[in-house]
Amino acid sequence: MPNEAGIIMETLRIMTEAEYDGELDFFVVYNTRCEADANASTPVELEIERELAKLERMNGRRIVCTRVATSMSKADNLEYAVSNYAKEGEICVLFDADHHPRSNTIRGLVSVLMQMPDAVAVQGSVLIERGGPWWMRRFLDGMEWASWCFYAPGFAELVGSSYFGGGNAAWRVETLREMGFDRSMLTEDIDISVRTLAAGYTMVLAPFLQVGEMCPTGLGALYRQRLRWAMGWEQVTLNRTSTLFSSQRISEPRKFRTMMLLLFRYVTFTMSGIAIFNVLKQLFFDFYVPPPVDYASWICTLATALIILTLNGILARQKEPWQRWVSVNVFAACSIVYIAFQATLVCIAIFRLLCCAGGKLEWVPTARAPAKASATASAAMDGGGEGAAKAKQASEHSHK
Repeated sequence: MPNEAGIIMETLRIMTEAEYDGELDFFVVYNTRCEADANASTPVELEIERELAKLERMNGRRIVCTRVATSMSKADNLEYAVSNYAKEGEICVLFDADHHPRSNTIRGLVSVLMQMPDAVAVQGSVLIERGGPWWMRRFLDGMEWASWCFYAPGFAELVGSSYFGGGNAAWRVETLREMGFDRSMLTEDIDISVRTLAAGYTMVLAPFLQVGEMCPTGLGALYRQRLRWAMGWEQVTLNRTSTLFSSQRISEPRKFRTMMLLLFRYVTFTMSGIAIFNVLKQLFFDFYVPPPVDYASWICTLATALIILTLNGILARQKEPWQRWVSVNVFAACSIVYIAFQATLVCIAIFRLLCCAGGKLEWVPTARAPAKASATASAAMDGGGEGAAKAKQASEHSHK
């Protein structure tokens, strides 16, 4: 808050309308990093906080809203929610404040987790559908869809498990409380994923269970968001590799498979670099290269063509709207350039982490574009708020 002041009520309305036959309580845990007077000894109470304090039920669902005075990050909010509210229920479903789940998402996440007793979490897909410049929103939506519906399932097969993406995920409360969230990490989701896998647990991916989130306001906000993510991945890689390989709860092959989750991005960057080299060579240059290099460049180009073909096959199978077809194909056509941008961010992230070694890394919320005025909400900015929906396993599960 106050970044989510304009969207939290609409988010609660959409979430409480979810199709779910069991007992379902909602806990809104948030912080206020942007006070009117940062030097004031008494925190400023926002108007939306007074509204939330009066809110007890919506659409027949119980709602509890809590401000965490000591919180400075999303990890703080999540840790507070898990420690104080996720006690009675068996399953906890985590969302960001700007997440708008489909009507069947919560039910689907809980059902999949209940049907898979060996899994401790189920991760759905997070798509960018609202806010921001239209061209950026469409491009990023195509990127996120491709990531969750194509790349993430592939990684899950290589690694042997999915990973937690920060929201739209159902967790077994016992495991979530055991693992906890590390407040010092920039990407608490990747951190808890690696620690959970190192502990011998498995997560499942369900990309067909979707939520829509908001787009950053512009290129500057996108750069800061993706740089934080890049720094977070590098931070986890540096800090958790020893934890992974010293684990006594998983086999040596499983350790190396899990490590692929952290290192495969470098393989992607390398392949993209070779593909860019091949394109530039064919268009602008004509010089001799050794046959192995020439073969490698054509293999990367062929792989890109096969990926685009597969993406369109998945789009057809899932009967996605034509707008998403356009978004995904535009992203696929420009993916090499975007991956080059990501590689640049990784280099910057490594440099900053090395320069800031021993220093404190600050978690900064992503700026979002205001939403258009509607009957329930007017403006939206992504900040420190966090919504958590706790699904308590009922004695009979008629939602199966």
